[in-house]
Amino acid sequence: MPVLETIRIDGSTGEGGGQILRTALAVAALAARPVEIVRIRERRPIPGLAAQHLTAVRALAALCDASLEGDALGSRELLFAPRGPVRAGSYTIDVGAARKGGSAGAVSLVLQAIAVPLALARGSSELRLFGGTHVPWSPSFDYLAEVWAPTLARTGLAIGLELEISGWFPVGRGAVRARIEGRAGAPPSPVSLIERPPLGRIEGHALAANLPAEIPQRIADRARKLLEPTGVPLAIRPERVKAASPGAALCLVAHHDTWRAGFDSLGAPGKASEVVAEEAAHALLAFEAGTAALDRHLADQLLLPLALASGPSRFTTETATGHLETCAWLLAELGVARVVLEPRPEGGVLVTVEPRGLAIPHGEPRSTPHVRAAQPEPDEGERVPRRREHRAAVEVGASHGPPPPAPIPWNLVATVHAQAWREALGVLGRYGKVRKTPYYNVVVMAVDDPRAVAEDLARRIAAEPGLMNFISRVVPLDAALELGPLEQAEERLFAAFLPFLPRLAGKTFHVRVHKRGPGKALSAHALERALGERLLRALEAAGTPGRLAFDDVDLILVVEIVDQRAGIAAFDRDDRARFPFLRLD
Repeated sequence: MPVLETIRIDGSTGEGGGQILRTALAVAALAARPVEIVRIRERRPIPGLAAQHLTAVRALAALCDASLEGDALGSRELLFAPRGPVRAGSYTIDVGAARKGGSAGAVSLVLQAIAVPLALARGSSELRLFGGTHVPWSPSFDYLAEVWAPTLARTGLAIGLELEISGWFPVGRGAVRARIEGRAGAPPSPVSLIERPPLGRIEGHALAANLPAEIPQRIADRARKLLEPTGVPLAIRPERVKAASPGAALCLVAHHDTWRAGFDSLGAPGKASEVVAEEAAHALLAFEAGTAALDRHLADQLLLPLALASGPSRFTTETATGHLETCAWLLAELGVARVVLEPRPEGGVLVTVEPRGLAIPHGEPRSTPHVRAAQPEPDEGERVPRRREHRAAVEVGASHGPPPPAPIPWNLVATVHAQAWREALGVLGRYGKVRKTPYYNVVVMAVDDPRAVAEDLARRIAAEPGLMNFISRVVPLDAALELGPLEQAEERLFAAFLPFLPRLAGKTFHVRVHKRGPGKALSAHALERALGERLLRALEAAGTPGRLAFDDVDLILVVEIVDQRAGIAAFDRDDRARFPFLRLD
């Protein structure tokens, strides 16, 4: 291949997130042109490549046999140099393989990064992706299957999706199959959608993984009540699913003739089922109150395929989000298309996409039956490796899958009175096996629903206050994780608390760490201060500042450490009043 000049992109431009990385590398892979990205995710609370971004980098590199420099967790600079055109084939992509201890990084964002290059390649591709399917800051699998893929089909890009198992934060381990039919030499068809067709019906899934059946039912019931005034048929069904960790979500789809708009909401620790329903339903109703044709998320997700289309496209959307503006800038910077965003007098934005005719070379489909486009995180000594050729591991024969989920050893911590061990065992034992730890009077349990245990225990204590003579403290946990090396404990705990940011917005809070082990090298006080300060900065970066306080705070964030495992939870004033056994401060 001829040597081409490397394009240099500043990853801090605009919204400064992972979208710049994924879109720039997709274009580089399509055009077989090297690109260098600096200041990657500079505007995020944790800059640099996270597991999901690193997986997308390596997956795209596998498609075009690219050489890489800087492909490591935390890296803020990357050089991506394709060694050939994108080639269709059979690929396995595991987000969890990018980081020791696994990751719940979004498979949806990885799939969106590689889907358009493969859809414009020669031949069909079979994909298996492992990771988070319903996780924060990304479209859910349901959105991909019910909104994104059908919309791409309108442009001629055929993508079939199947959910094998859902994956939720913080464990992930979901699995998705995808089949992409390549159409080498035939660019996508342009789109013209200015006026939105009338609303015909609303469909949705209220999902709950490893949670009681009442959870998805409450979500579905509340959503139906909120959406009844639309006057259209509603088909919102509750569904319980199995997964490696608990989770809940509502995914709504508004059907306008053959076009669709999607609205997701995720559950979170302490978030009522009705609130999950209200978030998605209110977003749908706000969309319907306007005149835009495409929802705000679909608008930026469509820019790349429309930038490669056979002619100009025009559509309307709710607003010019930071993602939309940044993607428009990037496509112009890469010379792929001119994108114009024009505010409309009646509200919303008119988007015009004028392709520049990107030249796309085509290669033959891969002959190897199976390419695993994921690599384990390098050892500590080579976290930001020097430039090297990317070589995808090849597996022949049986289909690859992730290792079976490791059971979380505990999700509830309790302290019992030494003189009343037998009585305490009777109080707690009805909820599951009580296991002693090496620490004085501290026990742990693995229960199906820690919050439900706390609720039931509170009811029993209200009826029999004397039960508190046997147990000193009980803390139900929202998530549990391995601490890993002690120098990484702060980073892992901060990442685990990120999904709590919406609850902390505008609120007072502080962090409490209760540590049993793993040695003096990890200071509970220093960890409390560091986590509190980092969460404050993350809230400020999101435009929803909070405040650290210690008297009558809105929320207390709790970290329970027993040896090399930690559990986290958040308790508001109502929780602290309702559960007399928490004793957090």
